[in-house]
Amino acid sequence: MLSARGRGEESAGYGVLGMGMYIPQRVSTNAEIAAAADVTEEWIVAKTGVLERRRAAVGENTADMAAEAGRLALKDARETDLTPDAAEEPGMLIVATSTPDRQVPAPVSDVHARIGLGPMPALSLDGGCAGFAQAMVTAEAFHRTGQAQTALVVGAHRIENFVVPADRKTTPLFGDGAGAYLMGPVPPGYGILTSHLVTDSTFVEALRTPYRTPDSAGVEPLHMDGYVLVDVFVREIPVLLRQSLDEVGLAISDIDHLFVHQANVQMVRTLGQVLGLEAEKVPTNGRWVANTASASLPITTVMSARERRIERGDIVVMVTAGAGVSGAVIVMRWY
Repeated sequence: MLSARGRGEESAGYGVLGMGMYIPQRVSTNAEIAAAADVTEEWIVAKTGVLERRRAAVGENTADMAAEAGRLALKDARETDLTPDAAEEPGMLIVATSTPDRQVPAPVSDVHARIGLGPMPALSLDGGCAGFAQAMVTAEAFHRTGQAQTALVVGAHRIENFVVPADRKTTPLFGDGAGAYLMGPVPPGYGILTSHLVTDSTFVEALRTPYRTPDSAGVEPLHMDGYVLVDVFVREIPVLLRQSLDEVGLAISDIDHLFVHQANVQMVRTLGQVLGLEAEKVPTNGRWVANTASASLPITTVMSARERRIERGDIVVMVTAGAGVSGAVIVMRWY
């Protein structure tokens, strides 16, 4: 793990040069979900805070969504033109997803082909909801070792094969979509200031699909113990967040934007209250797109930036946790 102690003020930073997101057109309403799961719309909102979510169209798969988000991030980087690297083809591609369209080849290969990229390092990560943060830290590590100047980092999620409409614990919570960053060198003092990744397999069964067997086919229903996941998130993430901020000489009050994985909108609100942050600093875009797993952090960033601009020099903190249980905290000074 790269820590703040490995990122001196004199060395070049590594940050976000462009962003993109894609969400399908089809809206899955609470009325639709409630009818299938035998609950009320009011119950869904009270338990999750979600008002609606998106579902991929027939024939629209994970790689399609990922590729479109990636194209939009590259387009944004070219138009924003923060550094000379922003206009160049990325040095590598990383795709984070837990819902691949097929086992072989790796998901990143299908996304690479759809975007039409040239030969480059390409990695697939399956870190669940923490996957995008893991991909960001991996991209920085490749840069620090001189293997890739820039990286297109994509998170994508398509839930259809992992939920049963009648399951009230999972179906209301999840939505489909993809998000992406182009990451690359930025001036010293900007970009990632510190990052922490952690996995505690004590809770490995809290969010799971069945083990595959030779007879496995079709839907692999997702099983979730929401009480355990919320408890771990609200109890452990603030500790990891404070440790990360201390490492770079910052306090909770210094945070300008806290982008939280939208696992549950009510949980995100609770975290903001526990930390004592104003609601405007802790966006809850999950109301409209639900939990998009590894796509959640970039989608939240893009949607939030449209409503409340991220200014150069702002302290941006990203936190996430999911299956494993795996978590991550990334502290950045935006460029």
